[in-house]
Amino acid sequence: MEIAFDRGVHLPEIGLWLDPEDPKPDGTAFVSHAHGDHARWHGTTLASGPTLRLMRSRETPPEGVQAKPQAFLQRFRHNGATLTLLPAGHVAGSAQLLVEHRKETLLYSGDFKMRPDPSCEPIQVHEADHLVMETTFGQAQYLFPPASKTVERIAAFIQKTHRERRIPALLAYSLGKAQELMLCLKPWNHEYVVHPSAAAVCEAYRGLGYALPPYHQPGDTGLDGKVLIWPPDARRHPWYSGIAARCRTAYISGWAMDPGARAKAATDEAFPLSDHADFSELLAYVWQVHPRKIHTLHGFAAEFASHLRLTGHDADPLGVEEQLPLL
Repeated sequence: MEIAFDRGVHLPEIGLWLDPEDPKPDGTAFVSHAHGDHARWHGTTLASGPTLRLMRSRETPPEGVQAKPQAFLQRFRHNGATLTLLPAGHVAGSAQLLVEHRKETLLYSGDFKMRPDPSCEPIQVHEADHLVMETTFGQAQYLFPPASKTVERIAAFIQKTHRERRIPALLAYSLGKAQELMLCLKPWNHEYVVHPSAAAVCEAYRGLGYALPPYHQPGDTGLDGKVLIWPPDARRHPWYSGIAARCRTAYISGWAMDPGARAKAATDEAFPLSDHADFSELLAYVWQVHPRKIHTLHGFAAEFASHLRLTGHDADPLGVEEQLPLL
């Protein structure tokens, strides 16, 4: 099966793009999930129903776009191929794509994780001949602690901050991470104040059936005893600037594993809770897919492909040039 890469994965034999970086107004593209670095409106946009709902909560599709929602695990035809969406465990609606064409199979992972998460569908993995997989955390130092332990640490941070009569500010992305935090921290019965962009996503999540705890937008309620969830890149927002001196901040991301993460993020704490697979999960995923050929994508794509070759796999990265070792 021919696999091309041009700012996105392209399957020319069946005229299908996979998460292209640029809109394809005259083409057909699969969108794996609703994060802004993947979600684009294309001439024909294939995605899960929840992904399309979340995309619409953030942006109205341009005129002329055909959005075609697809149910998980339901096979459908496209240009002579059979396609199936499989849950990816990344954020609500996130999907892998299984392509069956001319007696070959290809699995495109999109962003994924293997760990359970109350804010999205659990991943379902399928064997395939060819695997195109994301490798955001494709280096061995990225081994995340159990999510339950990290959530307990975040809860302790919130409690300590409240005892100090300050505002706990969890710096986390509006789509996926904010809702995961709200659901994982549910046993502690917090109320939340969230950035307007997160509030719009929370409404969409509630529409999808996720029972989020109470949340408010800035200015709608007092802050005493509440938890603030705010995007890391929105700290210049005028409202946030006005209350920043009262906050203790925590950066919530897989990148919190990096040395110096707190200093780099300019926060009081950093907690490694990620919606991506860590290094061990990437290896487990490869083992479960059992492909003949692997293409790695994003993050540490070259490094992970090199590791796979050392363990006997046929692997190479897409979109990056590898530096070959000198003999």
